Amino acid sequence: MTQSLFITDSEAAILKKAALEEKNTLFAKSFAKLKDKADKALQTPIIVPNNGIAGGYEHTTHMHNASMVQDLGNVYKILGDVKYAEQATKILQKYVEVYPTLDLAESSTENPPGRLFHQILNDQMWLIRVVEGYSYLKKHIPVDLQKEIEEKVLIPTCELMITDNPDRFDIIHNHGIWAVASVAIAGIVMGQDKYIAPALTGLKQDGKRGFLAQLTRLYSPDGYYEEGPYYSRFALWPMFLFAEALDRHLPEYDIYNFRDCIIKKALTCLIDLSLPNGRLPSLNDAYKATGIHITEGPCIGFLYSVALSFKQRPDNKKLLWLAKKQDVVMINIAGYQLSKALAEATDINDLSVSSKEIVAGKNGDQGAIGILRNTTKDGKIFTTIMSYGSHGMKEHGHFDALSLNIYDHEEEILTDYGCARWANMEEKSGGCYTAENYSYAKHSIAHNTVVVDKATHHFSDGKRAERLHCKKHIFDASDPNFQIMSACADGYYLDTNMQRTCAVLVDDEFENPLIIDIFRLDSQNDHTYDLPFHYIGQPIHYDFPAACSNTVCRPLGSAFGYQHLWQEGHGNPRVKFSYTWLNKEQFYTVSSAVTNNTQVLWGKIGSNDPSANLRNEPYFIIRQTGRDHIFANILETHGHFNEGAEICTNSSPTIKRVSVLAYNEQGKVIQFTTKNRSTFTLMVSNLQNPANLEHNVMSIRNRLYSWTGSYKLVKKTS
Repeated sequence: MTQSLFITDSEAAILKKAALEEKNTLFAKSFAKLKDKADKALQTPIIVPNNGIAGGYEHTTHMHNASMVQDLGNVYKILGDVKYAEQATKILQKYVEVYPTLDLAESSTENPPGRLFHQILNDQMWLIRVVEGYSYLKKHIPVDLQKEIEEKVLIPTCELMITDNPDRFDIIHNHGIWAVASVAIAGIVMGQDKYIAPALTGLKQDGKRGFLAQLTRLYSPDGYYEEGPYYSRFALWPMFLFAEALDRHLPEYDIYNFRDCIIKKALTCLIDLSLPNGRLPSLNDAYKATGIHITEGPCIGFLYSVALSFKQRPDNKKLLWLAKKQDVVMINIAGYQLSKALAEATDINDLSVSSKEIVAGKNGDQGAIGILRNTTKDGKIFTTIMSYGSHGMKEHGHFDALSLNIYDHEEEILTDYGCARWANMEEKSGGCYTAENYSYAKHSIAHNTVVVDKATHHFSDGKRAERLHCKKHIFDASDPNFQIMSACADGYYLDTNMQRTCAVLVDDEFENPLIIDIFRLDSQNDHTYDLPFHYIGQPIHYDFPAACSNTVCRPLGSAFGYQHLWQEGHGNPRVKFSYTWLNKEQFYTVSSAVTNNTQVLWGKIGSNDPSANLRNEPYFIIRQTGRDHIFANILETHGHFNEGAEICTNSSPTIKRVSVLAYNEQGKVIQFTTKNRSTFTLMVSNLQNPANLEHNVMSIRNRLYSWTGSYKLVKKTS
């Protein structure tokens, strides 16, 4: 079994030549950055502290030490200069002295502590870096010292995971991927086969746990990760490194082809989800700044996965685009091959992602994430994402069935709050999720979806949420001028079923693609239905009588996230409703159908937040009472405001009125009119498998609307 993990001796010779002689290539530039880090590590005092809290001095120092061992080992492997090996060996010798003296750290989370960090997950991250560097150093380190490093540091770390915390080793979760990958890779490097089989098939080696079970149960056939894109990007790091270690040292597992190449699909799925600049949507617990183009910290998995995927699929131009965007490649033969292909490639200026429905659930039968994209004449890409999959695990899932996120190229129009957390910032709950993540960010009111009787979906019961999922209904992106998706969420409330339909319309009457949003509620009893819209920007205009308080703001409720919403104003539109705001230089307007008892409330996030953990972002809510109800909304992007030049154009929307004409168990019909007196009528089926069915829906004025198929759009001009 080869001890050198990801670079053989023959590969090292090729990489050395490329690094020193091919100065202008991305590989040479990437290696120069790595060497610069290693050179700085030569001058860095070696300190191995005690353990500490998340993001504190001890945490940061241990992680930095692991990175230095990894960097120094890589540079030594390629250049063969012993000064790098000597410095890395000194760091490892210091851990030989200190590690056996450490007690378990004090945990600030529900996860068990490690010997170096507040949670064992970070010990796993530390180990995976250290063993890679160690694998390149072994031929330099005397055998007696190798034995000490392994018996006093590496093996105890592995045993901490397997023997002391078997439930966290066998867990089907991103932490489980880290556990099995770090232990197995350490086993490969040390020649300890006893650590490899349990990592692959579970501690009982029955196949119900371990890496292969994780790849089977956590990913949908499209590569969608159950916990959402934020945690998928975190899992890429150990997953791809474990896969590459297996491919090199235990090729009989044929791991890259396992489950129809699911490992490579995990990366492809994240690319398909991303915005034009590579940023990922903030579904479930997630940061807004996470993107596939980032290669620092936990996002380094993108660096590894792009190179290793390209080695398997050198015809994938999306990987070339991503490497160009990242401006760095992995330092191994795969990174070199990627760099070489990038230097020879042409026409890789954009990501070229299109509309797509990405199925959820391990068998692809637990709903989906729907993505509608449209590119305007000036190159802007509008992205509309509807989440109609499964909960996303009790721990990191949000109660946001049928939620809607909309982006104007790279700017959020309708926003998802993401998570309430400042990772590794000790002043904010020790760098862990804040209390407000559980009292606000996870709740339905924090998302752009309907809330019934001011109670979160599933009444905030995570176990109940994991048993249910949304159902796909319609997805048709075949016509670039009219794309539509629809899904249902039944049983999320005891007696209320929900269906949402979202369509993107391109028409010469509108400056930009128009978003049509229809939300249907079906119940046998009276309820209060709240449809929130979360946005970024400055309110500009609303076209109905309203009351605002300039002196007193009160929370909108007392539970399910409502306690964190300041109510600043309210109004009762009777005929029509529109709400316009400005973000940067762009105007956005939501125009909605109303009834005699429609109420609108607005304000900002931030009440009952003594530690100021929440962002003070604006919202407005359309509230309706009754049994069955249809929310019909049109979101229009229009106009331009140049503050510096003091120029404003088209600040008013083109939409004049939105109406619900008819609905029954078969379907619903909405209509909207424009300034030019054009009328658009959209008919949408409520029935399952509606492709060839005939629908007949009678309006309250006894007008019959008939159509065949899932939907029909009719435009009439005056």
